[in-house]
Amino acid sequence: MSQWTVAEEEDKSLSIKQMLITPGDLTEAHADIENKCEACHIHFEKSNQTSLCLDCHEEIEKDVKTQSGLHGHIEQAKISDCKTCHTDHRGRDFDTTGMDQDNFDHSLTDFPLDGMHSNLSCVNCHTGLSKSKVKLPKGIIALPVDESYDFKEFQCSSCHEDFHKEALGDKCEDCHTTKGWLDNGFDHDKTDFALDGEHQNLVCSACHVNNKFEKIDTTCQSCHLAKEPHLGIFGKECKDCHTTEHWSNDNYNHFKETGYQLKDSHVRVKGRKVECIDCHSEKLNPSTDCVACHKDDDTHQGSNGNKCQDCHNQKSWDKADFVHDFDSTGFPLDGAHDGVSCDSCHIPGETKNPLGLVRQCIDCHRADDPHLGKLGKDCANCHNTEDWKKSVRFNHDFTDFPLTAAHQLLVCDSCHLTSDFSDLSKNCNSCHKNDDFHEQTLGDDCSTCHDTSVWSHWRFDHQTQTHFPLNGSHRSLKCALCHTKDLANPIKPARDCYSCHRDDDVHNGGFGINCEQCHSEEKFEDLTL
Repeated sequence: MSQWTVAEEEDKSLSIKQMLITPGDLTEAHADIENKCEACHIHFEKSNQTSLCLDCHEEIEKDVKTQSGLHGHIEQAKISDCKTCHTDHRGRDFDTTGMDQDNFDHSLTDFPLDGMHSNLSCVNCHTGLSKSKVKLPKGIIALPVDESYDFKEFQCSSCHEDFHKEALGDKCEDCHTTKGWLDNGFDHDKTDFALDGEHQNLVCSACHVNNKFEKIDTTCQSCHLAKEPHLGIFGKECKDCHTTEHWSNDNYNHFKETGYQLKDSHVRVKGRKVECIDCHSEKLNPSTDCVACHKDDDTHQGSNGNKCQDCHNQKSWDKADFVHDFDSTGFPLDGAHDGVSCDSCHIPGETKNPLGLVRQCIDCHRADDPHLGKLGKDCANCHNTEDWKKSVRFNHDFTDFPLTAAHQLLVCDSCHLTSDFSDLSKNCNSCHKNDDFHEQTLGDDCSTCHDTSVWSHWRFDHQTQTHFPLNGSHRSLKCALCHTKDLANPIKPARDCYSCHRDDDVHNGGFGINCEQCHSEEKFEDLTL
């Protein structure tokens, strides 16, 4: 006999029919009830499917009834039938939730996202992927369902580490907002220490160390002792000089309180603000003498005394504004002297009386003196301050040898081969020996014939300057024909004809040496008899 009752046979027959017409595989979460259509369907009456869904998904049913959670905020018309949003029989990998993470409207949940939360991605908060079993009808075993989006903890500490270590309780929203974790709404003005200036930008732990919030020392040094550069020499009342706007904002009127005005480099130097400790060190009332602070900067090594302000100013230590004119020193700086540094003349540590210096050129230019002092110490007689070697202005007209014509174009060392100029002869031949093609047969006084314009020009008049006028054939003769170096006195050779025409005498001296008795100067062959 069959063990099935009539009802069971009918149910069995119905189940077989349902299996025969199944539209497709269920999702992985519903895989174990794939052959149990009655878990979700009652004899194919669609109106009963929603109640069956909620029988398993009790949390969703609770949200709907209490109007909380995602399903509690969706319009009732949309959730009257679960299949409006959810479907199945689309295969094992099908997502029945249809969750669009990129466009999901979080305002439909119990935790709207605003402020910094609005920029977060889903996984920043929904990271648990908690696994739990849903309640199913008797006899039906369900696999774990992914409930990673079912987020019931809304306390800040569930996501954010409590830096206060629960010392301030768990209501973070009393101080903080979603605009930013550091943007807290705690009103510190209601305490005994109102926050203003730079204090407004501090984090709580900057003052409340180790989460200590009661009986905090409010004196400046309780927080700023490590940054206090005065080493306590100015006392503990920091507010006498400083404000909360900025620690380095000096509210102290230095000129009013001390009579010493701080300006320029005494306020800021090399891109850094000058601090009180730079001058005061361990003294409340240091010396106001420049050298008290700038002794190491004194390149003069004390040579110029302690009144640095006579030359320097507070704008720049390196730039001196001392006026080195005739009225202040008796030695105005001009030309190349204008760019010379002070210690070029005022030797540091050695020149004890700089204003009493002997202002002679040789004092500084001894090493530059090529004359070795033989021309005296007053270099200004020839040189000027524009350039030591250029525009030498010595007036040679006041010497025994005035320079004229071509001599004016010469540089000094063209004639003066030594630096002292003392061993030079005024004789032309001392310079023009190599130019003397007469080989000194006409003496040393070249100026007798030549002038200083051009060496090749000469102007000797044999007719008037000698006792032997040149006439006839003698006019075209070269000087060297008569003035030979073989003569005892080449300058004044013998004036008789025979001295030059001995070889031309066909008479062999028979008529004496006075040739002019018969011959003329026009032509030797012509006779005057």
